[in-house]
Parts: sequence; structure tokens; C-alpha cells
Amino acid sequence: MIRHMVPGVSEDAAKELCSLLSTGLAPEHAALLVGAIAAERSSPERSAALELVTSGPDAVGGTRDTGVVLREIFATAERRVLIIGFAVQQGREVFAVLAQRMRQLPDLAVRLCLDVRRAPGDTTRKDALLRRFAERFMRQEWPGPRMPELFYDPRSLAGGDGPRASLHAKCVVVDGAKAFIGSANLTEAAQLRNIEIGIVTADSAIAAAIERHINALIEAGHLQPLPL
Repeated sequence: MIRHMVPGVSEDAAKELCSLLSTGLAPEHAALLVGAIAAERSSPERSAALELVTSGPDAVGGTRDTGVVLREIFATAERRVLIIGFAVQQGREVFAVLAQRMRQLPDLAVRLCLDVRRAPGDTTRKDALLRRFAERFMRQEWPGPRMPELFYDPRSLAGGDGPRASLHAKCVVVDGAKAFIGSANLTEAAQLRNIEIGIVTADSAIAAAIERHINALIEAGHLQPLPL
């Protein structure tokens, strides 16, 4: 009976509850315990499953291609999209669905945080490097008429021989409710051919935490707008 009352409960757990009832556990207390188990099993936190996402050869089956999953995530966006990536190549293909979504939803806000690098020995002025990066991104990588907000880590352009930092994270958050976190760059090779691993989660607490963290870095000036 208990296994019918709480779908998915293990046989051992059901036997233990029956044993407790037979040794004097009050029925009203048993009902409270069963109710707590049922509530835990139906909670949003439990139902927010993690989905494995991969690129490259699939030797075991059952996983989903990174590029396919990202296109699906972009297609569900209603209010805002936050993208953090290290490298972008073949962006017109990578961002095609997102750009189309921006055309469909004029109020959809997209923030894209990217790594802008200074090559070893390059002494080009910071403003010139940023302008060159922005022009290339608009000309070669972005497929739509509406541009996202672009941000970068200014430490990546530090001159001289001092240490530099990279914006190396790779994740996507949509509407503060769903997140992709993985190793794949925003490139056609990473999303289709390289061996990459990531996860998609519908746990809104994780998605919102990523969004808060990045937005806090922006508000504090650690990530700065890239002028277009």
C-alpha cells in the first residue's frame, strides 16, 4: 500500500515504514512521514534534473550534442539571455537561433561576456584593440541586426610583462531559470567535433546564482562594456 501512496519509493523503505507501523508508530505520524516523502519527491528542486551534454564521438549513446542543446535553449528565451564564453568562431552559425529570437522579441535582452586577448608582444593601445575586436565581431560573428550588449575583462589587456587574466568561463543562462555550464567554446568545432562535456540544469537557483554573480561583476566594473 505504501508503495502505491508514494510512487517511486523503494521496497526497502516501504518495508521499514510497515515495520514501524507494526511496532507502534501512530497512523497519524505515519501519514505525516509519508506526506513528507511525497512532498520531497515532487519538489521543484528534485525535479530539476541535470542533463549531460557532449560534443564529439558518442561511444555510449544517450547524450545530446552541445550545439543542438544550445540552439534549443536560445529558442526558449523570453526575457533575457546571459552568455559567458572564452572564444567565438563561426558565430553566425552559433548565434543564428538567438539572433532570430531577438528579431521576434524586441524586448529580449542579451548580454554576451567574451575574452578579448592581447597577443604576446602586442603593444597596440587598449582602445584600438577593443575597436578591432568589436568590428570583427559585428562583421564576422554576429548574424542579426540587433546587437547584444558586449562585456570584457579589462585585465586581459594589461600591458607589459605583468600577469593577465582570462574570461575563461563557458556558460549560458536563459531567463534566470535554465543554465548550461560546460567546457565548449562558442565555436562550431567545440559544439560539433571537439570532445566537450557540459550539463544543462533547470534548477532556477543555480541559474539565478550564475546570473547574479556575472551581473555583480559588471556592476562592480570587473567586467566592462565593450563599445560598439
